[in-house]
Amino acid sequence: MKQAGVDALFIYSDEYHPGYSMYYTNFRTINCVEESAHALFLPLEGEIHAFVGNLNRFAARRFSWVKNAHSIYEMRRVLPALVQGLPYPIRKIGIVGEELFPIYHFREMEQSLLGIALVEASEIVKMERLRKSPNELAVIREAGKLADDSIRAALEQVAVGKTEVELSAIGNTLPARAGEISGPRILSCRDRIQICRRGALRIGRLSVAITYGSISTLLCWATALIPV
Repeated sequence: MKQAGVDALFIYSDEYHPGYSMYYTNFRTINCVEESAHALFLPLEGEIHAFVGNLNRFAARRFSWVKNAHSIYEMRRVLPALVQGLPYPIRKIGIVGEELFPIYHFREMEQSLLGIALVEASEIVKMERLRKSPNELAVIREAGKLADDSIRAALEQVAVGKTEVELSAIGNTLPARAGEISGPRILSCRDRIQICRRGALRIGRLSVAITYGSISTLLCWATALIPV
């Protein structure tokens, strides 16, 4: 941040694009009546503060690495107080995830930071996230292997009449046995494979999500071609 000439970052993410904020919190908001906002105020000095929807705030205080979780609907009141409470003056704040901001929350943030220059700064966090420690790289590789093995295990059982739920259960059982997830997780509530017709084939979609070492979450997709 110092090299970029900004005194703090304001980071915005949501359920569908969680990466910016999740990098610092290890927490992902969920869409509860469109309350999936996950914003962070990250100063050069001092603690990180999170702003989330009211329905996500209780979970954030329990599971997030950042315990200072405020309602995003109180941002106009809380954010100026956080800025004023810092031991150094704030003249410029870098905005991360500007393209994800709903206009309402963006205007609330602007009104909270009157007199402070706001600049686009997503590249700062993007570059930070690209740097991986040897341990992170090892975890990512292991998560990829678990996902590959799960997909293969499910594809071996693909046959006419198999449902998407059955294949998802097979794919999730393997990492569960390895102790990497608590148990088989059905990622779809459909009672049959999601199908579209293409010539003489039916095309089914299978997904497996792996969380390994509390660091890497990997979502893999495979397409199974099932003869009619």
